[in-house]
Amino acid sequence: MVRLEEEVKKALEEIREELRRLRQAQEDKERLIPKFVESSPVTRTYGQYIDDLINPRFRDSMQLSDDLLYYMGHFDQELLDKLTPIAKRIKIISPEDTLKTAKNKDALRRISKDGAEVRLHPMLHARILLVPKRNFLIVGSGDLQTNCLGGNRFDAGIKSNYPELIGDALNFFNRVWNESEPLKV
Repeated sequence: MVRLEEEVKKALEEIREELRRLRQAQEDKERLIPKFVESSPVTRTYGQYIDDLINPRFRDSMQLSDDLLYYMGHFDQELLDKLTPIAKRIKIISPEDTLKTAKNKDALRRISKDGAEVRLHPMLHARILLVPKRNFLIVGSGDLQTNCLGGNRFDAGIKSNYPELIGDALNFFNRVWNESEPLKV
Protein backbone atom coordinates (compact mmCIF):
# COMPACT_ATOMS: atom_id res chain seq x y z
CA MET A 1 0.00 0.00 0.00
CA VAL A 2 2.82 2.41 0.89
CA ARG A 3 4.57 1.63 -2.41
CA LEU A 4 1.39 2.37 -4.36
CA GLU A 5 1.02 5.71 -2.56
CA GLU A 6 4.63 6.58 -3.40
CA GLU A 7 4.08 5.68 -7.07
CA VAL A 8 0.91 7.80 -7.20
CA LYS A 9 2.73 10.73 -5.56
CA LYS A 10 5.58 10.41 -8.05
CA ALA A 11 3.15 10.27 -10.99
CA LEU A 12 1.31 13.33 -9.70
CA GLU A 13 4.56 15.22 -9.31
CA GLU A 14 5.54 14.36 -12.90
CA ILE A 15 2.14 15.58 -14.12
CA ARG A 16 2.48 18.80 -12.11
CA GLU A 17 5.92 19.39 -13.57
CA GLU A 18 4.67 18.81 -17.12
CA LEU A 19 1.71 21.15 -16.52
CA ARG A 20 4.08 23.79 -15.13
CA ARG A 21 6.26 23.52 -18.25
CA LEU A 22 3.25 23.71 -20.57
CA ARG A 23 1.82 26.70 -18.71
CA GLN A 24 5.19 28.44 -18.88
CA ALA A 25 5.39 27.77 -22.62
CA GLN A 26 1.91 29.15 -23.22
CA GLU A 27 2.53 32.26 -21.13
CA ASP A 28 5.84 33.04 -22.76
CA LYS A 29 5.31 32.77 -26.51
CA GLU A 30 8.61 34.53 -27.16
CA ARG A 31 10.29 31.56 -25.55
CA LEU A 32 8.95 29.23 -28.26
CA ILE A 33 10.28 31.20 -31.19
CA PRO A 34 13.02 29.12 -32.85
CA LYS A 35 16.48 30.66 -32.91
CA PHE A 36 18.99 30.51 -35.75
CA VAL A 37 22.36 29.28 -34.56
CA GLU A 38 25.61 29.26 -36.47
CA SER A 39 29.25 28.47 -36.21
CA SER A 40 31.62 30.51 -38.30
CA PRO A 41 34.90 32.37 -37.89
CA VAL A 42 32.90 35.47 -36.84
CA THR A 43 29.83 34.17 -34.98
CA ARG A 44 29.66 31.12 -32.75
CA THR A 45 26.11 31.04 -31.39
CA TYR A 46 25.99 27.27 -31.98
CA GLY A 47 28.85 26.72 -29.57
CA GLN A 48 27.52 29.28 -27.08
CA TYR A 49 24.19 27.45 -26.74
CA ILE A 50 26.01 24.16 -26.26
CA ASP A 51 28.35 25.72 -23.69
CA ASP A 52 25.33 27.08 -21.82
CA LEU A 53 23.74 23.64 -21.92
CA ILE A 54 26.73 21.75 -20.55
CA ASN A 55 28.08 24.31 -18.11
CA PRO A 56 28.95 22.97 -14.63
CA ARG A 57 25.54 23.89 -13.18
CA PHE A 58 23.78 21.82 -15.83
CA ARG A 59 26.21 18.92 -15.45
CA ASP A 60 25.79 18.95 -11.66
CA SER A 61 22.00 18.97 -11.86
CA MET A 62 22.04 16.32 -14.57
CA GLN A 63 24.10 14.00 -12.37
CA LEU A 64 21.34 14.18 -9.76
CA SER A 65 18.39 13.90 -12.14
CA ASP A 66 17.09 11.49 -14.73
CA ASP A 67 17.67 13.85 -17.69
CA LEU A 68 19.20 12.32 -20.79
CA LEU A 69 21.25 14.03 -23.48
CA TYR A 70 20.72 12.58 -26.97
CA TYR A 71 23.18 13.32 -29.76
CA MET A 72 23.38 12.32 -33.43
CA GLY A 73 26.48 13.17 -35.44
CA HIS A 74 30.24 13.11 -35.42
CA PHE A 75 31.96 13.46 -32.05
CA ASP A 76 35.57 14.21 -31.13
CA GLN A 77 37.54 15.27 -28.05
CA GLU A 78 36.35 18.90 -28.10
CA LEU A 79 33.71 18.38 -25.36
CA LEU A 80 34.92 15.07 -23.97
CA ASP A 81 36.13 16.47 -20.63
CA LYS A 82 32.95 18.50 -20.14
CA LEU A 83 30.67 15.57 -20.97
CA THR A 84 32.54 12.84 -19.07
CA PRO A 85 30.91 13.71 -15.69
CA ILE A 86 27.46 13.05 -17.19
CA ALA A 87 28.46 10.26 -19.57
CA LYS A 88 26.00 7.83 -17.99
CA ARG A 89 23.18 10.15 -19.11
CA ILE A 90 24.29 10.41 -22.75
CA LYS A 91 23.17 8.47 -25.81
CA ILE A 92 25.16 9.00 -29.00
CA ILE A 93 24.48 7.76 -32.51
CA SER A 94 27.37 8.43 -34.83
CA PRO A 95 27.84 7.64 -38.52
CA GLU A 96 29.94 4.50 -39.05
CA ASP A 97 32.49 6.54 -41.00
CA THR A 98 33.24 8.43 -37.77
CA LEU A 99 35.55 5.54 -36.91
CA LYS A 100 37.75 6.36 -39.90
CA THR A 101 39.14 9.35 -37.99
CA ALA A 102 41.40 8.39 -35.08
CA LYS A 103 40.39 11.31 -32.83
CA ASN A 104 36.68 10.58 -33.34
CA LYS A 105 37.14 6.86 -32.75
CA ASP A 106 39.14 7.53 -29.59
CA ALA A 107 36.59 10.04 -28.27
CA LEU A 108 33.68 7.66 -28.83
CA ARG A 109 35.52 4.83 -27.09
CA ARG A 110 36.46 7.03 -24.14
CA ILE A 111 32.97 8.43 -23.57
CA SER A 112 31.61 4.90 -23.92
CA LYS A 113 34.01 3.60 -21.27
CA ASP A 114 32.78 6.41 -18.99
CA GLY A 115 29.22 5.15 -19.33
CA ALA A 116 27.69 6.77 -22.41
CA GLU A 117 25.69 4.51 -24.68
CA VAL A 118 27.21 4.78 -28.16
CA ARG A 119 25.83 3.31 -31.35
CA LEU A 120 26.79 3.51 -35.00
CA HIS A 121 24.60 3.67 -38.08
CA PRO A 122 25.85 3.33 -41.67
CA MET A 123 23.28 5.77 -43.13
CA LEU A 124 23.29 8.48 -40.46
CA HIS A 125 23.61 12.04 -41.73
CA ALA A 126 21.35 13.83 -39.22
CA ARG A 127 22.78 16.22 -36.63
CA ILE A 128 20.64 16.55 -33.52
CA LEU A 129 21.42 17.58 -29.95
CA LEU A 130 18.48 17.03 -27.63
CA VAL A 131 17.72 17.21 -23.91
CA PRO A 132 13.94 16.68 -23.72
CA LYS A 133 13.54 17.43 -20.01
CA ARG A 134 15.29 20.78 -20.54
CA ASN A 135 13.18 21.60 -23.62
CA PHE A 136 16.39 21.90 -25.61
CA LEU A 137 16.86 20.91 -29.24
CA ILE A 138 19.30 21.91 -31.95
CA VAL A 139 18.90 20.48 -35.44
CA GLY A 140 21.43 21.52 -38.06
CA SER A 141 24.69 20.79 -39.78
CA GLY A 142 26.92 21.21 -36.74
CA ASP A 143 28.70 18.37 -34.98
CA LEU A 144 30.15 18.19 -31.48
CA GLN A 145 33.60 18.55 -32.98
CA THR A 146 36.50 20.96 -32.85
CA ASN A 147 35.99 22.30 -36.38
CA CYS A 148 32.35 23.17 -35.78
CA LEU A 149 32.47 24.49 -32.24
CA GLY A 150 35.74 26.32 -32.81
CA GLY A 151 34.35 28.30 -35.73
CA ASN A 152 36.73 26.74 -38.26
CA ARG A 153 33.90 26.07 -40.71
CA PHE A 154 30.42 27.33 -41.45
CA ASP A 155 27.63 25.34 -39.78
CA ALA A 156 24.06 26.37 -39.13
CA GLY A 157 21.04 25.08 -37.31
CA ILE A 158 17.82 25.86 -35.51
CA LYS A 159 17.50 25.84 -31.73
CA SER A 160 14.02 25.16 -30.42
CA ASN A 161 12.23 24.45 -27.19
CA TYR A 162 8.87 23.71 -28.81
CA PRO A 163 7.54 20.58 -27.04
CA GLU A 164 5.97 18.95 -30.11
CA LEU A 165 9.14 19.36 -32.14
CA ILE A 166 11.21 17.97 -29.28
CA GLY A 167 8.90 14.95 -29.09
CA ASP A 168 9.21 14.36 -32.82
CA ALA A 169 13.01 14.61 -32.64
CA LEU A 170 13.09 12.14 -29.74
CA ASN A 171 10.89 9.69 -31.68
CA PHE A 172 13.23 9.99 -34.68
CA PHE A 173 16.27 9.44 -32.47
CA ASN A 174 14.71 6.31 -30.95
CA ARG A 175 13.84 4.86 -34.38
CA VAL A 176 17.42 5.32 -35.59
CA TRP A 177 18.75 4.06 -32.24
CA ASN A 178 16.80 0.82 -32.63
CA GLU A 179 18.36 0.29 -36.08
CA SER A 180 21.90 1.09 -34.91
CA GLU A 181 24.68 -1.20 -33.76
CA PRO A 182 26.48 -0.73 -30.43
CA LEU A 183 30.05 0.56 -30.57
CA LYS A 184 32.51 -2.24 -29.92
CA VAL A 185 34.91 -0.91 -27.30
